[in-house]
Amino acid sequence: MRDAEQHRVARDGPEESGMHGSIDLALIGSDMTDRFDSYVAGLEAPASDVFDIIPDDGADLALATRALNVAVSGTVRVTTVSGTTATVYLAAGIAFPVRAKRIHATGTAATGIVGLA
Repeated sequence: MRDAEQHRVARDGPEESGMHGSIDLALIGSDMTDRFDSYVAGLEAPASDVFDIIPDDGADLALATRALNVAVSGTVRVTTVSGTTATVYLAAGIAFPVRAKRIHATGTAATGIVGLA
């Protein structure tokens, strides 16, 4: 496969390059469109926001999560949007689905915590 062909993705219509049903990603630039922006995102949909989390015993997150991810495995003390507080173990690099409103410093050993929303 040619290099240019490796940077192509499927789309609905033909393209002038002769590759029917593909578009060159290099041509998109900052004018990228989101084909899913008119859909309502359910809880099973992929996250559309990612943010760093600094554990804090006294403050809720600005945005509730869909899931958490950590860079270094360990325990995370979490309060869910329903008010339940528990300590869970998170493995590095694996999204842990939880609707969290607070990540506590006390009881959290994992580092590099990222919220997905």
